[in-house]
Amino acid sequence: MSILKKTKKRMIAGVCGGIAQFIDPDINPVGIRLLWFFLALFHPILMVVTYIFLAAILRTELTIVQNEKFEKV
Repeated sequence: MSILKKTKKRMIAGVCGGIAQFIDPDINPVGIRLLWFFLALFHPILMVVTYIFLAAILRTELTIVQNEKFEKV
């Protein structure tokens, strides 16, 4: 199982939702967002750069579903 950006219930790019689902599918992404926010209070540049980096490299759920449908055809 890999970390995937969420396409539904996302705030900005779906990174926190993807991390929450990777940790536990039943976890609420609000907790991850709050943790990210509090870490950003102490290290704002690091957290913003990390978020942008993760948003750029993580694949979205929609991409995975489209690729699976394409391979089955």
